[in-house]
Amino acid sequence: MTVTVYVKPPGPPCVQCDMTKKALDRQGTPYTTALLTGANLEAAKALGHMSAPVVVVERGGQVESWSGFDPTRIKGLV
Repeated sequence: MTVTVYVKPPGPPCVQCDMTKKALDRQGTPYTTALLTGANLEAAKALGHMSAPVVVVERGGQVESWSGFDPTRIKGLV
C-alpha cells in the first residue's frame, strides 16, 4: 500500500493537512507528501477534489482518494 498526501504550498497554515499527517503518524501509517501545484493540482481537480489535503491510497491495484481530514478513512488504513 502506498499513501500520498498532497498538501498546500507554503503560505497560510493548512490545519486539515497537519491533522491528516499527524493522524497517519500516530497510527504508524507510512506516507509521502507532495505539493498541490502544477500537474498534481490538475490531477486532484480531475479526481473531483477541490480542497486540501488530497489523500491518494493505492493498494491491490486499486486507487482510493479523498480530500480534507477524514479520521474514519485514515483509521481504515491500518
